[in-house]
Amino acid sequence: MASLQDYISQLNLITEKLTKEEFSDKIKGSLFGMAIGDALGARTEFVSKEKCIEFWQNKPLSMLGWECSMPNWEEGDWSDDTDQTLLIILSWLALERVDDTDFGARLKHWLDHGFEELGDTGGCGVGAVTQEVISHEKFLESPWIAALEVFVKRNCNLARTGAIMRTHGLGMIDYEDLGAVVRSAILMAKATHSDPRSVGSAVAVSVSISLMLKGLRNIEQVLDIAYEITRRAMEDYLNQLDTMTSSIAAELQNIYLQQKPNIILSSNPEILRKYIRPSIENDLIPLEEEGDGYTYKCMGVGFWGLSQNDYSTMIRRVITEGGDADTNAAVAGSLLGCRIGYSQLPQSLILQLKHRVWLENIADHLINKIYH
Repeated sequence: MASLQDYISQLNLITEKLTKEEFSDKIKGSLFGMAIGDALGARTEFVSKEKCIEFWQNKPLSMLGWECSMPNWEEGDWSDDTDQTLLIILSWLALERVDDTDFGARLKHWLDHGFEELGDTGGCGVGAVTQEVISHEKFLESPWIAALEVFVKRNCNLARTGAIMRTHGLGMIDYEDLGAVVRSAILMAKATHSDPRSVGSAVAVSVSISLMLKGLRNIEQVLDIAYEITRRAMEDYLNQLDTMTSSIAAELQNIYLQQKPNIILSSNPEILRKYIRPSIENDLIPLEEEGDGYTYKCMGVGFWGLSQNDYSTMIRRVITEGGDADTNAAVAGSLLGCRIGYSQLPQSLILQLKHRVWLENIADHLINKIYH
């Protein structure tokens, strides 16, 4: 099998450079598609499917009125999924490089204060794994070491969605260079989530965004290339884990060595394939044994969403499933939004977003920096 670098260098993509207008439409489509899905999904996060069906039955998609499962939620606001995605983008806009320690500092400040310019008093909705990593004494100095220690202490089985939900913006930042997209996605995923499945799912989504921004319109090709790149990236990352664990305490290294066979087994590329290429007729994804908050489940939902044509129909289906609805809808919304563009998103829902002007300003700044 060709190495990751060789595979990328040998790719012969037949694409047509996007005009700035179409490129902007896709960037904004991805960011607003994410934010809308996130805001709608937050209303029924971790609510049962039966209650979700009852909640949304005979109702139009809306962020206004009715109850919400998330405490302190305000109409038209999104959750931590969108906030953390924007933290990465804002970090890059400030530094013009992807930096995990700068992101870590921003993430910690956001958790304590939120986005103060929006009137926040603190970040909310953060998952338990991310909370634990941010609270680690080594986090600000070296986020990946903090995350690795948490991963190993939890017996090396933490395939949660805290990475995939925020890293698709990396497919925008370095879209011209697939190798850079992979490196950035790994760096930002492992800042809080060391599990190879969390890292791999972040790579797959980021690469898919990059391919669409390069002008690749054939979604079958997007999925095939995303799979081939991700399985190679995961293989490289599994090899890197041995070196990475040399930086943690001896007792934790022993736990890692004991769990290594299970890590390799759970990272089987055939499992990855089932979620990147979900065969969906009646269900959103083919496998659900890991339950809600499983990163491959979110990835499978996201790629199912990418294969759909109508944003509103797709998002309604995703959020009606319940579970980790905001994250699933944010990732699916980002992918389909990139494919169809901002111009094809429901304008009524865009107008309901509480911070749409702020989000559009960030999108415009990013577009002007990266389009050449």
